[in-house]
Amino acid sequence: MKRRHDAPDEVKKRHVDYATFQKWRLDLDREHQTMSWLDCNSEKEGTKTVVMKLKCRVCTEFVDKIRCGKNFSEKWIVGAESVRISNVRDHARNWQHTRAMSLLKKQQSQFAGSGPSSYAPIARAFNKLPDDERAKLRVKFDIAYFIAIENLPYTKYAKICELENRHGVCVGASYVNETAGKDFIHYIADSRRRELKQTLENAKFFSMLLDGSTDAGKMSITISTITISIIIIECHYQIVN
Repeated sequence: MKRRHDAPDEVKKRHVDYATFQKWRLDLDREHQTMSWLDCNSEKEGTKTVVMKLKCRVCTEFVDKIRCGKNFSEKWIVGAESVRISNVRDHARNWQHTRAMSLLKKQQSQFAGSGPSSYAPIARAFNKLPDDERAKLRVKFDIAYFIAIENLPYTKYAKICELENRHGVCVGASYVNETAGKDFIHYIADSRRRELKQTLENAKFFSMLLDGSTDAGKMSITISTITISIIIIECHYQIVN
């Protein structure tokens, strides 16, 4: 029996819906500790939005500086037609992408005195979103922050998203489950940690007070109050965690 030949490339093309693409991007950000370098070209097919090509924002941004490298390819700049998570992971590991990411980190370090809103990857990615998607994502981050600050269980996130929809607030159909709520809370916590770390590193001195208390569930928690003096500036911050 003859072995069947592989199908031509045009037959092998595989498209995925946009919600799947968003999950890939979120998983990659968590896995590689990065923020939303994965981009795409999408089209409407009936009521669904499908991803036709995959792109890399970082390689596109630094194309002039990585073009001279050995085995350079424009595939992830003009758009990779094989829409598979395995291809995304391969790109994340190749020299071209790692070189572009190192250039991005170097660029970010040059903005160290400008505040995280100007150089943090999540802020840069957020600013590139369409206005309607940015508004929906902002609502979801607000809900996640409310869950965290009020010490509510993660399971409340999806229910509050549903309640907001019933009140006429458009939160969209993606990232409205418990897992997405956890991821948003972790991103917020990581951002706050980075801001606090940078503030402490710039402080001439600081003092710390620790005290114990119980939360609504009668569980013991520790309250940390940090008073910081920033070099010459007569300014103090009180941070309660």
